Amino acid sequence: SGAEGLPAPNAALVQLLSRRSAPNREVALEQQADLLAALGSPDIKDDRQALLHQAALSYDRAFNPEGVKRQIMAILAEPSRVPLLNQL
Repeated sequence: SGAEGLPAPNAALVQLLSRRSAPNREVALEQQADLLAALGSPDIKDDRQALLHQAALSYDRAFNPEGVKRQIMAILAEPSRVPLLNQL
């Protein structure tokens, strides 16, 4: 929502999102699998091979680290949506 007063994002997740671009496909897959694991439910054990497979599919479909950076910057620059959400 962008509402003020909400807790800060998890520091470990911010670190995963702000890593430098991977130098090769293998590192990119490992980084994406780490991110998917961090975003997943803490109550469900991660299947590392499934996460790596999902990361590989995503990488092979459209690997665009600059696009990811632009998307994160757009999210951070977006103003609060609270007034609009209150109209729903």
